[in-house]
Amino acid sequence: MGRGSLSGAVVANVRPGSIAAELGLRPGDRLCEVNGSPLRDYIDYRYLTAEPLVELRVIRSCGEDVIYEVEKDPDEDLGLVFTADIFGDPPQVRTCTNKCVFCFVDRLPPGLRPALYVKDDDYRLSFLHGNFITLTNLTPEDLARIEAMRLSPLYVSVHSTEPALRARLMGNPRAAAVMDDLRRLIRAGVSVHTQIVVCPGLNDGPHLERSLEDLASLRPEVESVGVVPVGLTRFGPPSGPVRRLTPAECRALLETLFRWHRQTDGFVFPADELLVVTGSPVPGARFYRGFPQLENGIGLVRLFLDDLARVRQGRGPAVGAAAAEGFVVVTGTLARPYVERAVEAVSERLGVEGEVVEVRNEFLGPSVTVAGLLAGRDVLEATRKAARGRPVLVPGSALRAGSDEFLGGVSLGDLSA
Repeated sequence: MGRGSLSGAVVANVRPGSIAAELGLRPGDRLCEVNGSPLRDYIDYRYLTAEPLVELRVIRSCGEDVIYEVEKDPDEDLGLVFTADIFGDPPQVRTCTNKCVFCFVDRLPPGLRPALYVKDDDYRLSFLHGNFITLTNLTPEDLARIEAMRLSPLYVSVHSTEPALRARLMGNPRAAAVMDDLRRLIRAGVSVHTQIVVCPGLNDGPHLERSLEDLASLRPEVESVGVVPVGLTRFGPPSGPVRRLTPAECRALLETLFRWHRQTDGFVFPADELLVVTGSPVPGARFYRGFPQLENGIGLVRLFLDDLARVRQGRGPAVGAAAAEGFVVVTGTLARPYVERAVEAVSERLGVEGEVVEVRNEFLGPSVTVAGLLAGRDVLEATRKAARGRPVLVPGSALRAGSDEFLGGVSLGDLSA
């Protein structure tokens, strides 16, 4: 293998004191093979390095081709961190083959960073990080690998179990086979968490009841169903079959999901957004049964409130110093009532006044209410007068991972200036 090859895993970091550190591996080195097998992704790496004896083929950053023989405890980690979980330059992430009528990516404005337009639908990222996939782009080789390695749990976007309706919602005839796909995974010993994005007038009402009934029949291998309302921006088709739920529809949907939660002993979970929009009490931690749908926005409010209770009791995370003139906290419209409680608690402990600034999302449209999708220019406009020289705290979820950049390209440095 020559130095110019793009295969293998590029090392981003080496944990101090690890086996890799003892070998002298450094960032920029490329791990190409383990026990003579090439590496496609992090799953291969973990699977092949689980043995007590491993042979590593590494192309050092200087171009040297080196073989290392390692004897270790079974399953002991080598201590390598890679630049990506899917290997290659650039990583070949599986993308979506559907044309969903409610696709959020299709409703993004032009001119954003390219990564925001990537519709990932990759079973490897589902296994490694809990990303939801649709199962519509799996090849026979993919299914064979999932079954052989029992990649579990996977996270599957179902939306409807009715074949014709799911195919119509997702714009893909292959989508009709979801129940067959789920049964095949179950036979292989793979467990699944699922989600349904509710589009009023399309897959709600009796269609939702049918989907929940079908998924419940696949318990315990199907471990949970998260139900979330469709999210739309001000971009996209001016007319079409998809619209937001009304407050009355949110209340009716929430009642349905609470009923199913009771009937199925904690199998069905409503999105936090439904609780906030309807002003409903947030269930206790036991309701969420270990929070299997946390990355889907289900249970975050409960964890936030529990953390807040610990802060009020003096048992929570340390609260840093604040300027004598007080501080400003930025959030979206959805989370404002809860952030206000947190600011009140922190203000009491610090003895200074904190103010919450609610940012209306003009960039994507006012129907987008989560703090994680705030654009920098909207934050700037909302805080320009409110700051008055006080420190401004912004939600980390609004910044691109690994950077200080908001949606729309404004950075923290721009905001400060």
